[in-house]
Amino acid sequence: MTFDEVQKLRELCLQNAEDLVKSARALTGKDVAHVQYHLAALALEEIGKSSLLEMQFFANQRIGDDDLEAGALESHVKKLFWAFWGPSFGQQRITKQQIEQMQGLATTVHLTRLETLYIALSDKAHPKKKLSEKEVDNIMGMAEALVSLEKTKSPLDPNDPSIDKIEIEWFLRTSNDPLKRKAIFSGTSMDKLVEFGNARDWIHWLKTEADKEDDSIRKILEDELSRQKPEGKDARKPKYKIKVKIISESHSLRNKHLEEWNKLTPFIQLHSDDKRTLHCEFLIQKSTPLQALYWLGWGMARSFVVALSIATRGFFWWNIPKDIDKYYEDAVDLERNMGLTMGPSKKLAVNWQEARLVLTKNDLGNASMMMYFLARIRGTALQKPLDDYCLGLAFTAKNDVHLRFEPNAFDAFYSAFKAAFLATGDWDGKSDFKEAVKRQFGDLLDDLSSLMECVDIGEELQSSPTHQPKKEITLTEVFAIKLYFDVYIFKHARKQVEVWDKQKKKPLMPKNQKASQQGEALEKTKK
Repeated sequence: MTFDEVQKLRELCLQNAEDLVKSARALTGKDVAHVQYHLAALALEEIGKSSLLEMQFFANQRIGDDDLEAGALESHVKKLFWAFWGPSFGQQRITKQQIEQMQGLATTVHLTRLETLYIALSDKAHPKKKLSEKEVDNIMGMAEALVSLEKTKSPLDPNDPSIDKIEIEWFLRTSNDPLKRKAIFSGTSMDKLVEFGNARDWIHWLKTEADKEDDSIRKILEDELSRQKPEGKDARKPKYKIKVKIISESHSLRNKHLEEWNKLTPFIQLHSDDKRTLHCEFLIQKSTPLQALYWLGWGMARSFVVALSIATRGFFWWNIPKDIDKYYEDAVDLERNMGLTMGPSKKLAVNWQEARLVLTKNDLGNASMMMYFLARIRGTALQKPLDDYCLGLAFTAKNDVHLRFEPNAFDAFYSAFKAAFLATGDWDGKSDFKEAVKRQFGDLLDDLSSLMECVDIGEELQSSPTHQPKKEITLTEVFAIKLYFDVYIFKHARKQVEVWDKQKKKPLMPKNQKASQQGEALEKTKK
């Protein structure tokens, strides 16, 4: 796009903004305050877009990136912010307080527009009643003034040697990053903007400081990659800390139990600021090479999630926002002019709250034992069923109305169940698998019918040429087969750790829960 084309597009934006604000004025006295507000907000967005287009041109002209800032042009709040800041950008001194006011004003205008444009299900009166005459008049006056100001502003000269196009491109990209944007609009940065009194010198300073920080980080990485591997006690000292947030869908969290865990397990520290969010801090020892840090941390977090899910018979995973019963934002009956609430007959969620499960000291002790077991069986035949199990957790976590993963989750859990029998030697891979299952669960369950139904579904699923179930698989079947795997592998892990304990003469697991209690736990969780 040429400079002339950009200027023509800017003129069209400003012309449209002028038309929008004129239309808003023309509706004065018509009792449609919400429509007037919306039109004025649209006018402000067009003004902000005109400023962004000019900035985009100078960046694109240098690097040839036609898609630069495409996302920003669709961001309502950002366009509103640039409407307020654009006329002052590079022209006059702007204080930190003014920047904060502009950011707050842009957000307020956008939220007010949304709140008054649509009828919410909670509304008791028409949204236009939420707006005062003064609010509407203020935003229309603001739009009128900014249109006039932008129309009189001289365009930046594309041949001006003082304009550093690389720095403008960097500024646009960086300010679009939520994390880096905090640094750009920090108190120190705003003080520098006031000190310089113009945007160009300020952007140059921002980029220079960012380059210095990048150089420092690069040197640290080079030093880490080239350092000698520590030995002895020094190698076991913690050097890295990785924080992970885990969501508990099944169990309520209590800090008193987490504090007891923290005293006994210094390399994994647990905290919670609500009843469902578990903040985990994994401490990685000094001997870990930097190249392996990512995968080691991921492996520890993954093992901990698997250990918790098995030990508690519950469900722990990373936070994944998903639509479990809605694909729509709003639904309205046009004849009655009223909102609707609709959804599938069954939500894609398990009602864990009804069970009122709490993550107890005993659960955490069992999870610790499972973590030890998982570490010891890495690289053996037992690793495959645990990998399949983790895949089942992932499919379950990502299951929603847009993409149904119940069959995939069931298949992964059943594969884990069957592979575990093979790896432990409880099944030879040739004889009737059902008989092997009955031998292991006969002492735990009085009624094996539900378990046998799961085995039938799993065998049918895996023998099907299309790998598709003949009947619907729901979360009931998914969590049933997961639970049977949990009980089986936990029972095996306990026996194996007892053997390791005797070899080391150092008990690792709680002795207050006998293997015979597994049947009771199984029946309780099923209910």
